[in-house]
Amino acid sequence: MSDNVCTIDTKQVDNLFRKLDPSKRNEAMMNALKSGAAVLAQKTRSNLKKGLGKGADTPRPERNKNYEWKNKPMTQGVTLNARDTYNTTVQVSIMGDPRLKWFEKGVDERFRGARKTSSKYKLMKDSGKLKSTGSIKRINFFEQAKQDDNQITQAIERTLIKEINELIQ
Repeated sequence: MSDNVCTIDTKQVDNLFRKLDPSKRNEAMMNALKSGAAVLAQKTRSNLKKGLGKGADTPRPERNKNYEWKNKPMTQGVTLNARDTYNTTVQVSIMGDPRLKWFEKGVDERFRGARKTSSKYKLMKDSGKLKSTGSIKRINFFEQAKQDDNQITQAIERTLIKEINELIQ
């Protein structure tokens, strides 16, 4: 057996974690979770850029001057929140920017001028009295990023191993 190989049993790691100070243990776990969440957020942003093209990074002027996301790139809507309270919680969210949910889920073609439940809806649609407000193609950028969890778990494992090695020495 080579000198470069070290075998560690999970029981040894569990015993090591129990012996550590709870604050240092929580800090190590939190750092590992943050690194995994950072990978997920970066993957989500890159998927959004692929789906939208250059429109993801360019600011879009909105008509409403009080709109919070006016002149901000769409990629800023992917947020990473880390809360070190009672539970260590790390959250990656696309709900910070209301525009992103439209691209994640997609929107069917919508019309302005009449309610869809109206009996005259089809007639008005065919006669051209309804104005189309368009549709949005479903991109699924966040779902695709969550599906590729192999890179996320690898980042968590790497950071946890690094943190444990620092605590041991």
